[in-house]
Amino acid sequence: MAPQKSLTGMWQKDKEASDSMDPVCELMQLGWVVRTAMKVISRMQIEDTEESFAFTLKAGGVLDVKERFPRTGEQVEHNRRDKRRGKRRGRLEQTPEGPIIRQGRVWVCEQDI
Repeated sequence: MAPQKSLTGMWQKDKEASDSMDPVCELMQLGWVVRTAMKVISRMQIEDTEESFAFTLKAGGVLDVKERFPRTGEQVEHNRRDKRRGKRRGRLEQTPEGPIIRQGRVWVCEQDI
C-alpha cells in the first residue's frame, strides 16, 4: 500500500456546493450564537504528522474548535464542538482511505457537577 498523502494545510469551504446546516442545527436545538458560528466557519486548518492528526475549524477566534488525536489510537477528550457543557472522547483510526475519528459523548453523573 502506498503511503498516504498528507492532508496538512488550510482547507476552504465551498459554500455553493455545501448543504445548509439549518436542519441539523434545529434538530440539535442549537442556540443562535452556535448556529451563526457554524455559518461563518469557512476554513479548516489541518496538521497531519507522523505523531498526530489535528484540526481547527475556523469560526472567528473564540468559537474556533481545536482537536488533536494521537496516531497511537489512544482515546482523548475534547470539549463539545457545539460549545455546550460536557466533553467528548475520541480516537483516531487509520484506514486505507485515510484517518477516521471515532467519538462519543462523555456522560457525567449530576451529583459530580
